[in-house]
This record gives sequence, structure tokens and C-alpha cells, in this order.
Amino acid sequence: MGVKMTFYAGNKLPFCQQFNEYDFDVLIGVDGGAKLLIDHGYTLDYAIGDFDSVTVQNATEVVVLPAEKDDTDLQYALSYMIEQYGWENIDEINIFGALNGKRLDHTLCNVWLVFEERFFNVLHKIKLIDDTNTMQFLLPGKHVLTKQADKRYLSFISVEPIQHLTLKNVKYPLLERDLQQSVAYISNEFVDETMCVSFSKGKIIVLQTKD
Repeated sequence: MGVKMTFYAGNKLPFCQQFNEYDFDVLIGVDGGAKLLIDHGYTLDYAIGDFDSVTVQNATEVVVLPAEKDDTDLQYALSYMIEQYGWENIDEINIFGALNGKRLDHTLCNVWLVFEERFFNVLHKIKLIDDTNTMQFLLPGKHVLTKQADKRYLSFISVEPIQHLTLKNVKYPLLERDLQQSVAYISNEFVDETMCVSFSKGKIIVLQTKD
């Protein structure tokens, strides 16, 4: 079995209650997210960030970054952890605090991980999670998705041209659809506990959401 990693990024929002529903082997606090975790009683394996506004304790390893750099703290933390463990030894990467922050540019940067070549080998292992959304990234192939009990809606957003997109076991199915540009199929729904999505080319963002 590979490693399950959980990151908590700093976005100055209340603690994500969904966090308690996920287990992990390695816990990483990123900048303000490190303090938030510590304030809620967690001991970190890694604290990574520039920490220009927080002081970090209760972490096994602290990596202090310069305030001025090319990467965001989360981009650096993700790259650092992949380097430490090797992408082939990582099973899951769950990231909290990366959505719905006050900085829309930071949120878009986190979503745009899908375009970064350095994260390609772990892309299908990444989930961005908050209390109303779970986002994951799919590469070509056949994928079986399981419904999250507290989520109603299921959305598919292509981020580049797609070939042969098929959605089965959903309220609004598709069969062998080709997309020449980015398209958002939002507010679909499961009709059972699992559904199947398949395509032969491109990348797709999948979201399970609730109001």
C-alpha cells in the first residue's frame, strides 16, 4: 500500500469539517493551514510555507520558504512531498483549504494544477476538498466514481479537447461525445451508488457538490 497524504492550505476560512472524514499517513500544513491544524489539536509531519504571518510549532519537520518565490506555498509543498516520497509511492493526495478562499487567484492557481507537467504522474491521485465540494482530475481511460453520501450534484468540466466522452449510470448520460473546446457539464446526478465515465483523449475535472 502506498502513502496517503493530506495537505491543509491556509485560506483564512473556518476549519473544514470534511477533514475529519479522511484518514492519512502523512499530514502537511501549508503556511496558515499549519497553524489551523495545530490549533485544532493535530501534530504535523511537515509544516511548509513562508510563515510571514504565523509561528509554527508541533511539527516534526518545518520547511521555511522565502516570501518572494515563483511557486505558491502549496505548489512548493506538493512538489517537495512528491520529491521526498516518490510519486509512485503515493496513493492519495487530499488537499483542504485550496478552494473558496478570499483570493480567487489562489483558488484558480490550485485548480490549474491540472496543467502543470510536474504533477502529471500524481494528477489522478489528487482531490481538492472543502465542505461543499470535492474536486478530482481524470486522465484518459475508464473510471468508476462512487457517490459521496452528502453530495447531490456531479459535474464534468473539460480543460482541453476530449474524444469519446461517455457518461453512464447518471441522470444525463452521454455516449462517445467529442469536444473541441472546454465545456462544463454541470449539475448531473448519480442514479445509483456508482457511475462510469470514460474518454480516450484529454483531461477532465470532476466535482461532486452540494448547495
